Amino acid sequence: MDRTTRCVLDWLAHLVDPELRPRPLLAPDAAGLQLAYENGMAGLLYRVLRDDGAFDDLPPLLRQRLKDTRNREVAMDLQSEAAAQRLGEAFRAADIPAIALKGLALRSVLYAPRRWNRGPADIDLLVPRELLTRAEEVMDEAGFVRLGKYPAHFYRNHHHVEPRTMPNRPGILVDVHWTIARAPHPFQIDLEGIWRRAVPLEGGGELFDRLDDLDQVLHLCIQLDHDDHYDGKIRSLIEAVAFFRFRGVDGRALSARAREMGAQGAMSRCMWIGSLLLGFPPPPGLSREEIPGKLRGRLWRAVVERGLWHHLNGGGLPAWYLNYACEILTDRPDLLRAVFPLLRPVLSNPRLGGKGFTYPRQERL
Repeated sequence: MDRTTRCVLDWLAHLVDPELRPRPLLAPDAAGLQLAYENGMAGLLYRVLRDDGAFDDLPPLLRQRLKDTRNREVAMDLQSEAAAQRLGEAFRAADIPAIALKGLALRSVLYAPRRWNRGPADIDLLVPRELLTRAEEVMDEAGFVRLGKYPAHFYRNHHHVEPRTMPNRPGILVDVHWTIARAPHPFQIDLEGIWRRAVPLEGGGELFDRLDDLDQVLHLCIQLDHDDHYDGKIRSLIEAVAFFRFRGVDGRALSARAREMGAQGAMSRCMWIGSLLLGFPPPPGLSREEIPGKLRGRLWRAVVERGLWHHLNGGGLPAWYLNYACEILTDRPDLLRAVFPLLRPVLSNPRLGGKGFTYPRQERL
């Protein structure tokens, strides 16, 4: 593993647990600073180096670049928070409950208690399905502009309405979801239970709720394993492990909730990949069948480290690479069919050697 890749992993290990870092923190070079910027981690890097007393040891040019980048991220964070506040007040005036998802929730629960900056993120909200139309009207009335990239029904058939943005802040995107996984999917999502278990968002000013800790971890895992196929910012993968450890989530309760939701595979893969990347022990409390044997664990480590190298040094993690590994190691023909559409007839036909796995029919709007 090259120095820059190792450096990035050290910063992320600090996010998960500063006391369990697998090796001493390396000072970043110019390439590491660029990777931090591309992955929205400049604010995190700034705080980590400050905490370790290593910031003043950087060359003056790198210190100034890091300060400037961190200040830009803070400014974008403030703009995003202002937009979320504006939207939350509009929803509250219209009697529309909303649950903060992903970055909006993690910023308040995982980053703010440590006085860390997460970096720019979209505003993702979950609203009741029957109030979607009213929610869109409220967003239009509040001045949020439709993105207009695809027809509105394209989004509704997946898991959220057409994204909005601010007229003077096109970098701020608002996604209002009606469920937590993109259709079609193999999960049994109990939306009534999710709403019933939701808790007030810390620092949300009574405008938003958030998912309870178990649902929060599972949503992060589903997002990465099913929606994104691990193709994207590496920070998002680590946040599931970081949230698990920081909040002291009960592994046995998480396994039980994952089985109820049909997300046991997604959860175990996501938590294992994050732990392997950082060199941490597996999350405690997972059931025996969720912990791969030595051979599978070593294969996972080799595949993940190679895929990470591509992500950090080749301009993006090739989705087919990790997806193919998922198919081999964890029996996921659905991923292989998604990546190689021409092979779908073979992979879906038991007579031709395929496993014949298909998603259940999904309810759509």
